[in-house]
Amino acid sequence: MVLGRVKQATTGYSVGTGGAGAPASHHLRAECAMKTGDTFCDPKDRSYKVGLLLGRGLWGRTWRVQRVDDEGDYVLKCALGPSDLRRADDPEQLAQACRRILEEQAEVLSQGNYDFLPRLIDHFQLDDGRPALIL
Repeated sequence: MVLGRVKQATTGYSVGTGGAGAPASHHLRAECAMKTGDTFCDPKDRSYKVGLLLGRGLWGRTWRVQRVDDEGDYVLKCALGPSDLRRADDPEQLAQACRRILEEQAEVLSQGNYDFLPRLIDHFQLDDGRPALIL
């Protein structure tokens, strides 16, 4: 369930699980080492290229991503982490609430195809344990 590889536009491949091949500073973190031009692989080994940051809300961040094999446009949504919430009284507790909200969203989206909701393509965890959705 851990996000495997990320290819950063300027640094080359790194392993998101702490494996051999890259310094820890190049690991993918949603808070966000992700930059426009980076690529990453989901647990099904599909590669995505990170586009623009679409927004940061109360509990998460959203990027436009493009799947490399079919050039389809998708959205990557991930929960905020403690480093995103430094001004809060208890950043860790608030980050856990953000994770729960994203997990609940994934559960709702996985229960069916609703015309008024985005389609859940995949749901996985980033290397720091935060959930992420591909929509």
